[in-house]
Amino acid sequence: MLAQLTANGFRNLAPLSLRPAPGSHLFLGGNGAGKTSFLEAIYVLATTRSFRTTQIADCIHHGADLFHLEGEVTN
Repeated sequence: MLAQLTANGFRNLAPLSLRPAPGSHLFLGGNGAGKTSFLEAIYVLATTRSFRTTQIADCIHHGADLFHLEGEVTN
């Protein structure tokens, strides 16, 4: 289970630090709000690959030099 996620400079996500509570979560928002980017950040953290691009550098937020993802997983 994902216990903590921190993201900075990733796609269109605002800097975030999230500690989700146990259970199910629903993310709602309009087009371009960051829902897919949030899922992509989790995927990149788990696999070191993007499901949207072959070049990981494409995940850097426009105008940023790099991105940083950090997570904690518990069982």
